Amino acid sequence: MTPHDLALLYLSKGRDDEVIAAKLAPMEDVADSGVGFHAQQAVEKYLKAVLALNEVRVRKTHEIAALITQVCELGIEFPKELESVVQLGPYSVLERYPLGGVVEPLDRRAALQLMATVRRWAEQLTVD
Repeated sequence: MTPHDLALLYLSKGRDDEVIAAKLAPMEDVADSGVGFHAQQAVEKYLKAVLALNEVRVRKTHEIAALITQVCELGIEFPKELESVVQLGPYSVLERYPLGGVVEPLDRRAALQLMATVRRWAEQLTVD
């Protein structure tokens, strides 16, 4: 598999999570943890797409901040206006289990907008 193929696969899998988050977001009976989890997963995969394209070994991590750091270490600028995406980090695992910690209520609309913007950014870097 080429780096480009792997990047496209990460984009596709991220898009799957983005669609799930978008479908769940308007449902009031769905916990923030469910929406936040899929939003976090989408962003994580979009960042990993950029890393894969640049032939960086993708770490097995759910830490968005660590992935952004890896991207920046490549000399790729991560847009400042997207830095708030790190707030999705706790939804990766902690928020889904009892005693995982207290997380502020999720601004679902903002999370959906961030996902879409990160996707567009990643696509610009990875898609021919």
